[in-house]
Amino acid sequence: MPRERKDGHYINLRIDRGLYERFSRYCDQEERTKTAALERMMRAYLDAYEKQNASAKKKKL
Repeated sequence: MPRERKDGHYINLRIDRGLYERFSRYCDQEERTKTAALERMMRAYLDAYEKQNASAKKKKL
């Protein structure tokens, strides 16, 4: 039975070749798909950004 499709959105981007190669090696070493790795990285970055931004707003008040 096939896996249920994720409610997602496709993105297409062009990144530096060296950065892509590093990312690809990371995915291979961690045995993660590029989608799973990128989602994890983006989630961690955005969570930290939003937390920092919320702290900065509280200090202004």
